[in-house]
This record gives sequence, structure tokens and C-alpha cells, in this order.
Amino acid sequence: VQFALRAAVLDLALLAPGGAEVWFSGARLGTDSLGDTCTERGLVIVRGESRILVPLLMTGVPPTLVNDSTIRARIWLNCRPGNTYEVNLRTGTPTRIK
Repeated sequence: VQFALRAAVLDLALLAPGGAEVWFSGARLGTDSLGDTCTERGLVIVRGESRILVPLLMTGVPPTLVNDSTIRARIWLNCRPGNTYEVNLRTGTPTRIK
């Protein structure tokens, strides 16, 4: 993976019940085995004035809503999706589920 950081542009990834917003934040340039590139992005949870960075989870697609307190996202490495994580919207803690 090439870790050249791109300009941090926030893009809304998901709206959750209860006012939580999940935004893409930060980015790195990924490169697959054929040399093609993609953008792998981090996630931040916003609730009012609170900002919670989801640690060590870069993804290439928007997360999905599981319930009012949990989202599901796949970690990406080298432009390929890997393990699936559930992320607590209150703490930002990711837990690998498969």
C-alpha cells in the first residue's frame, strides 16, 4: 500500500438514527497487484459537537447501518475488501466479525 495522503475532504457516508453522522475522513492511495490505484478512506462519527475517529479502519465503500448504535464496514488494503467490522457509534470502537 502506498501511504501518500490525499487532501482530507469530508464526505458524508451515512446518517444514523439518533443524530449520528458517519463521514469519510482522511485518505490514502492504495495500489492493487496490477498497479491500479484506489482511495481508501477513514471514518469519523459526528454527533453534535463530538467527533470520534474510528481507529485503524480504512475502507473503500460506505458503511451500512446495523441498528441505531452500530454500523458495519469492511477494511480495505491494496484496493481489496478484507475483514468485516462492526463499529459502535457511541465509542468508535471497531470489532471484527468476519
